[in-house]
Amino acid sequence: MRLRWAYPANWPELARACKEQAGWRCEACGIAHGAQVVSRRTGEVRTVVLAAAHVDHDFWNQTPRLRALCPRCHARYDASREERVRRVAQERERHQWLVQRKFVRAFVGRSPDVAGYGGAALVYVCEGCSSRYDLVGRAATFDDLRALVAALPVGTECEVQLWFSARVVGVGRYQRVARGVAVLAEDAVAAGLFHAGLGDGSCNG
Repeated sequence: MRLRWAYPANWPELARACKEQAGWRCEACGIAHGAQVVSRRTGEVRTVVLAAAHVDHDFWNQTPRLRALCPRCHARYDASREERVRRVAQERERHQWLVQRKFVRAFVGRSPDVAGYGGAALVYVCEGCSSRYDLVGRAATFDDLRALVAALPVGTECEVQLWFSARVVGVGRYQRVARGVAVLAEDAVAAGLFHAGLGDGSCNG
């Protein structure tokens, strides 16, 4: 058993109680503990050993939800969970893309919905390149943001926080240079922000 130290101290008792409650049969396929089965892949005869599987994969929980499962059903259950985790990750990526698309459409188009959804760009300046950033302005449109950044002295570092629906959906760090703005770092919805309207030469010194 991996990470045995992380399981509850009374894990042997919890596991046995789970199997006894299930009548020492797999709760998924019904095969009995100790039954002899032949491997379809190797032809080897194996003895079924039931396991107390964590329904929520929270092996550290003192009062976990458990199911008695044979090795095959246990593996299938773990695989199905991995698939669910993968799908959740894909859905998060899709949600981020939708938020970005909605934000950019509203922000670039100067839609009144931007204000209604709390959409705005807050610009912070790094004085003397220290770790402290001071708020210098709030932009409701790309035009406002371009004007704020263009007004900064050459060499100034700034951080742009993109807000939408009352939360930060992206952050970008930039530096004002003689020919415009240099990208230092961008994440989430801020990725490609300059391509959306800031890097068109309008910030040239």
